[in-house]
Amino acid sequence: MQKNIKMIGAAVAFAMGLSCVVPARAADAAFEADSAKLAALLAEPQKGDRLLWMRKGPFVAESGKLFEHRALAKSLLARIDKEREGADAARKEVLRRRSIVWRIVAGSPDAPARLSSTPFCGELQECALTLDRPGEFGEFVDDPLASDGRAVKMFNSHHEWCVMLMMNRIAFEPGVRYRVRARVRCEGATTARGNAFTAGVFDERKWKTTGQAVRRANAVGPNYAWYDICTFVPNDGEYFWIAPGGLNKDGDKNANAVLLDKISFEPVPEEKLAIIPAPQKMSVTGGECRLKGAPKVENVASIPPEGYELSITKGGVTIRCSDDAGAFYARMTLAQIEKVDPKTKQKIYPCVEIVDAPKFKWRGVLLDTARHFLGKTAILRVIDEMSWYKLNVLQIHFTDGDSWTLEIPGFPELVKQGVARGRSGFVYGEKLQPFYYSTKDVQEIVAYAAARHVKVVPEIEMPGHFEAALRAYPSMKCKCPGGGRVFCIGNPETVRFAEKVLDRVCEIFPSDVIHFGGDECTRKYWKECPVCQAHIKREGLKGVEEIQPWLTRHLVEYLAKKGRRAIGWDEIFLASSWEKWDDFLKAGGDSFNSLLPKTTMGMCWRPWGAGALAANRGYEIVRCPTLNCYFDFSQGLPEDPFPYFGRGVISLEKAYRFDVLEGVEPQARKNVVGGQCCNWAERTPNITMLEWKLWPRALALSEALWTYPDPAKRDFAEFSQRAAAHRLRLIRSRVNCAPLK
Repeated sequence: MQKNIKMIGAAVAFAMGLSCVVPARAADAAFEADSAKLAALLAEPQKGDRLLWMRKGPFVAESGKLFEHRALAKSLLARIDKEREGADAARKEVLRRRSIVWRIVAGSPDAPARLSSTPFCGELQECALTLDRPGEFGEFVDDPLASDGRAVKMFNSHHEWCVMLMMNRIAFEPGVRYRVRARVRCEGATTARGNAFTAGVFDERKWKTTGQAVRRANAVGPNYAWYDICTFVPNDGEYFWIAPGGLNKDGDKNANAVLLDKISFEPVPEEKLAIIPAPQKMSVTGGECRLKGAPKVENVASIPPEGYELSITKGGVTIRCSDDAGAFYARMTLAQIEKVDPKTKQKIYPCVEIVDAPKFKWRGVLLDTARHFLGKTAILRVIDEMSWYKLNVLQIHFTDGDSWTLEIPGFPELVKQGVARGRSGFVYGEKLQPFYYSTKDVQEIVAYAAARHVKVVPEIEMPGHFEAALRAYPSMKCKCPGGGRVFCIGNPETVRFAEKVLDRVCEIFPSDVIHFGGDECTRKYWKECPVCQAHIKREGLKGVEEIQPWLTRHLVEYLAKKGRRAIGWDEIFLASSWEKWDDFLKAGGDSFNSLLPKTTMGMCWRPWGAGALAANRGYEIVRCPTLNCYFDFSQGLPEDPFPYFGRGVISLEKAYRFDVLEGVEPQARKNVVGGQCCNWAERTPNITMLEWKLWPRALALSEALWTYPDPAKRDFAEFSQRAAAHRLRLIRSRVNCAPLK
């Protein structure tokens, strides 16, 4: 948009007497009759009519005649335009003059240039301006104090005369808020009581003036100065008007007068409230709301799931949504912009209009409570902060390697053996305490999360990272040297164990998605195990490469019978060993797992190509790539007291620039359901370290997944300003939030 707004049309001024001096032919009897009728309507408004822009002007409200005026004017214009097609030059000029008033009355976009020769709106170049009865209520005058030597002088009282700007002639940028300003001075006794002038924006459709400004007489001096009128977002059918106040004696041109030099419309920089994630659409309308009582909630079926509309005016707060989650997130937004009057304790909100909905439905956080036990209280604490920032999926990594932290009735040895690791922890050489999550703990966590619209997705690793279960029940090991790292797929007892574990998981977790791991599982033990080799022959598999895909399909189908969807790490898309991942990518996915049902979801932590290949093949995926989303990687802070496991660096900016759709074909983007951060706990033994590594980077993740700003236009500097305010809130809430940089 150019710095100065340009005019689409030219300036217009007219005197109501024009229609009375246009020559006519005898053959124009019908035209003259209609013209006389229109002139009578304009000149004699009914008693009690509310006059809008001009006294005895062309627009009269409440009498119902406005539309009659326009219809009649358009009819007359149609006759004039038709006659002009075959008229000679002299006749065309007569018809042109005849049409001046009617074009203005009809609201025609091609009304001719105003009769005054000098424009007065420098910022606008020219202005579609109308004057009612020049010389009686106002006129264009020479004024050496005006910037162009000319001004509009308004000298009649009681709003009987207005300057009106027909703003449909101005090329406004759609959806942009503008500030209206007028350059005005008073002439005469500026200390007189009353108003110097009033001005505002009139909405023709609603018959309502918005943003009206009243300037007291003693506030407008003898020299020109700019005065703010209002701010508004232009719509069709809106007009700017300015009128003198009650300063003058009727009919006395030399008494106190108001002179108008310029009008400007300046784009107002969008005010950014410190909301994270940023709403999809937001317009700060000005003023504040001192809320008494609760917000009004309206159900609107057309609003998308989890979406909401939030309208805050001086009169109150209205939330519109189609589900409980939308109402909850609207309240989270309210909480972020809330202030409290220290004296009255009343809640104060800025007046704003917000339309918001998430771009992605999976906005997740993974907690690894297997390698280091976090405990119920720590998990509830994380859920609180997740809900504040509209993160809605909590994946809990209950098992890994020689750790098993979820109680499974019927298998008591799991928590006896699986909560005390067989090797020391990664941090300070300490051992894990014998802690695990009971059924009661899980039920409390799930209920607490559900109240905050967070879905808890459990993860039970299989068939790899399974040492704890194999230590508890050695009969599930492969029958070969070193077979204690993966479970024996060829053993029916082992497969039945997996089914019983999933049965229990489905009983205590209402989530529609269950995570079964599937990552980093070597196939060499199955190759050496005679039981697994017999299984390969019995099932007609091509070889050891298909044994894990067979198990994956079995578990996916088993969960489907229980009404659940299975999700696994992106190795489940491989038909070959996970060690051959690079070959898989180079081959363009030629070794894709053809046994994998389309209902299976993939959690893609590997290079971008894997997730893109799966999504392009029609599988729904959640993205959590190591280089953007593994928050056990360093933050790159100059001073950081805590150890990290990963070798990479994920700064706040890198987390903010996470593009969950990178590399996915446009037609397949619907298959990307979202993303999440992963907080692996090899070197994160407690909540203090976890919070330091999670926040503030999770703020960036929430905006990348909820708002999804254009990746090419993400303004990290602007985001950082909002993040700074939220870091302060987190610190005040006793969350161990790391610095931004």
